[in-house]
Amino acid sequence: MANEIGPSGSWAADLPESFPVIWSQRDMHLVLGADDLFIVEAGEVDLFAVQVRDDQPVGPWHGVGRAGPGDVIAGPVRGPRHRVLCRRVGDAELRIAPLNSVHALLRDPETPEQVVSGLVSGIESTLRKITRGVQRELPPRDFRVLAGNAVNEFEDGDIVRPIVDVLWVEVTQGRVFHGMDEREYGVGETVCVTRQDWLRVTQESRLRTWTTSQVHERDGLWRALVSHWSRFLYFIDRLVERDELTSLEAVQRATDRDAEATMLVRRGNDTLLLRDSLDVRGVTSGHVDAVTRVLAEMKADPAVPETISSRRDIGDYDQLSSGGWVRTRAIKLEGRWWTKDMGPVAGYWGPDHLPSAFVFRDGGYVVQARWLDDPVRITSDNQFSAGRHVWAVYPRLPLSVTSVKSLLGHSLRGRSGDFWLFGTMAALIGILGLLTPVLSGRVLGDYVASANRSMIVQAGLAIVLSGLVGAAFAIVQNLTVLRLQGSVTASSQTGVWGRLLDLPVTFFQRYSTGRLCTIVLSVKAAQEALSGVVVAATLGLVVVVANLILVFFFNTILALVALALAVVPTVASWLLGKQVLTHERRRYEAEQQLTGMGYEVLSAMSKIRASAAEERAFLRWSDQQRVVQVHALASRRIQDRVTALNAVYPIFALAVLFIVATRLDPQPGLSTLLSFLTSATLLINALLQFTGSVLTAAAIIPMLGSMEPILQAEPEAGVGKAHPGDLSGSVTLRGVSFRYGLDGPLVLDDVSIDVNPGEFVAIVGPSGSGKSTVVRMLLGFAKPVSGAVLYDGQDLGELDLSAVRGQCGVVLQAGALMAGDMRANISAGGNYSDDDLWEAAEMAGLADDIRAMPMGLATVVNESSQGLSGGQVQRLMIARALVNRPRFVIFDEATSALDNPTQRIVADATRALNATRIVVAHRMSTIIGADRIYVMDGGTIVQQGTHEELMADEDGLFAQLARRQEVDA
Repeated sequence: MANEIGPSGSWAADLPESFPVIWSQRDMHLVLGADDLFIVEAGEVDLFAVQVRDDQPVGPWHGVGRAGPGDVIAGPVRGPRHRVLCRRVGDAELRIAPLNSVHALLRDPETPEQVVSGLVSGIESTLRKITRGVQRELPPRDFRVLAGNAVNEFEDGDIVRPIVDVLWVEVTQGRVFHGMDEREYGVGETVCVTRQDWLRVTQESRLRTWTTSQVHERDGLWRALVSHWSRFLYFIDRLVERDELTSLEAVQRATDRDAEATMLVRRGNDTLLLRDSLDVRGVTSGHVDAVTRVLAEMKADPAVPETISSRRDIGDYDQLSSGGWVRTRAIKLEGRWWTKDMGPVAGYWGPDHLPSAFVFRDGGYVVQARWLDDPVRITSDNQFSAGRHVWAVYPRLPLSVTSVKSLLGHSLRGRSGDFWLFGTMAALIGILGLLTPVLSGRVLGDYVASANRSMIVQAGLAIVLSGLVGAAFAIVQNLTVLRLQGSVTASSQTGVWGRLLDLPVTFFQRYSTGRLCTIVLSVKAAQEALSGVVVAATLGLVVVVANLILVFFFNTILALVALALAVVPTVASWLLGKQVLTHERRRYEAEQQLTGMGYEVLSAMSKIRASAAEERAFLRWSDQQRVVQVHALASRRIQDRVTALNAVYPIFALAVLFIVATRLDPQPGLSTLLSFLTSATLLINALLQFTGSVLTAAAIIPMLGSMEPILQAEPEAGVGKAHPGDLSGSVTLRGVSFRYGLDGPLVLDDVSIDVNPGEFVAIVGPSGSGKSTVVRMLLGFAKPVSGAVLYDGQDLGELDLSAVRGQCGVVLQAGALMAGDMRANISAGGNYSDDDLWEAAEMAGLADDIRAMPMGLATVVNESSQGLSGGQVQRLMIARALVNRPRFVIFDEATSALDNPTQRIVADATRALNATRIVVAHRMSTIIGADRIYVMDGGTIVQQGTHEELMADEDGLFAQLARRQEVDA
């Protein structure tokens, strides 16, 4: 069981004239009275804002927080309609002390320091908790630090926040707007600001700040406390009124939406009308409307998941990439872009920069949006209204796509018109091809013999004309195939890439990087090869069917002989094709291993050079290359045999047919015989073309089959997962247990950790104690076998993991750089300005190092980090984690290679973010200032408390680890 060290309210017993609350068995709540101070001695009490009549609560209770041991709660003041009610939780103990006696006690210099510090810390703790309890809007991430015990100067428009728990701010110049109680403060006014609050400077201001202890020393604590408590209760009054009004409006809006949706269905409107009316069915975002129009134009499913349609915080297209619906990519507009078909895209239009869809029509783009009565054509005169960027939209694969067959079906969705056109053209080409054998027999058998020049010319013209018409049909057919190929390739390749990126981390542990790259990159190659095979096979099959009918029309017996002759190469090709497929599968598997090996060798080149292992690396590569060549050569030999058979067999078949024809009829009609032989030759050649195409497909089958593991794996984030919203910084591990494998031992055993917004929590313990596994649980890299991970009270297993991780700045123990320059490594693909990147580098203590590099942010680095020290690599990863000013900062041994001065820079920078910090550390010096430290051993938490509290337990594991480090040092 964990050794828990926590706060206490035992000092309250020393307050004069104080007395404990006697709880009755019937009433477990207490309405706080005026002129009193309430101290929680033990346990916890829930705080509610209620209206009171005859000292009894009436109406709804509005929760404002939970107070714990040592917390101090002030009584009501006159004016506000609401008062504070305490509800007992468990065996909580509450003490009441008269406000005047406490005030006099604090003015007495003989008062014990324990009582003074207890009151000050209790007041601060309560202020912090009630602020968090009533907060409706999260504080901004981007802000300037409001320093304590100082005179701060800020410019108009600045957002300022403290990085300590509580500050009292006096406005000595200008005006500020307080985010929590939603009012302005001018010169001479004082406002209490917690770490979860913020001020917006509305005029150039000078702000003087004090801590609660300093306010007490100035003998102004009670006046400031009563004033703040009064403003807090007035804010509760306004908040309750606004919530009640919002609830009524929400009910009315829901009623209106239901009525209008029912009317639309009864009117029998079509799918497009319903899609254009998404706003009346819950979709209020113009960005969602624009994307659905783009998807409809792409012939993709435009249905909007509930997790997307219910969101009200979508402010740009990039935010739609989470939620498992679509991915987006920004495209810069250059030149006469509106005349070039880029496909349907989303963007903004007009002076108000409103979300719109851009669709290519009749040689140019037109703008479509629900706020436009009619589409607007883009011209050189109005093209600047589109801005400089649009967004390509890539729909994710539905979860139902779990095989190559379903992938092809999904990619071909909405392309039935192209299929009908392709089939029609193939049939017409096949029918026109019948003119050749018929007219050839007539010309050579009749017209030449009778010297009928007129008919010869007419027949020749007919053959030429049919050839030209067939060529025109073939052009249309090829264009159709190209359109299908482009659409299918784009849909399938982006879909497979997207599915791969959505898979859990455990999937990537089963396959090498090189193998996965080979699989994904082979999607395009397989699609292109498959399209060629399909075209050749289809045309061959059409010609076979057409000429088979024709030969039976000429002579049934000879047609049966021709059919028998056609079966021979078909059976041979099938038998040889099975052998080719076997070799192609083995070759493809060997190529995947070869690619993975090559990637590993290149990534570890510095280690190979250091151990003089170049020769062994080459031998490993050459052995695998030999396997590839063996199977490739075997497959090629079989295909060469098929090629030779295809070259010789038609001549052999023609000779056999001629002999059989002359035996059946020693003097056959020359015209009929020539037409039959020509048609039979075309039949056999077309059949050989068909079987050859099928044989070629044998090389594609392994490529397609290799995609199955990616398609069958379950994505970790997909449609149906809820968006977490803007997180406050609260995270909880509640009874989490975890093991690797079904029968493995428990790596984590009933671990519970609570982290409040803005807290600095450290996790320490010996190697193998489960510290890094806790980080894996926090990031959703693995699922607990029991228990839950909660972000702002939401189960991580039900949330969109990418949206959660997007609000976390993470540096893992085994983190690595990306191939690219410093700019790409810090931004990690995000859209940040150079000022943002330099700010992140400053926070990581890396800015001076980058400035010293000749290329600055353009300095190129690789995955092996050559040219950078271990400390520089860690600082670069820290800069990457901090660039988006995250709500959570999670470090797993992230500062192990940093010296003490740089470590202090990083600690101060992360503290100034006001983010929740969770640090797994080995060096005890990095966690001295932690609000709470969890000590792990054997997968369980054995101690928790502050650094001082844990060091006081000399027999505890934490103290032992600290002493061991001192000895090692």
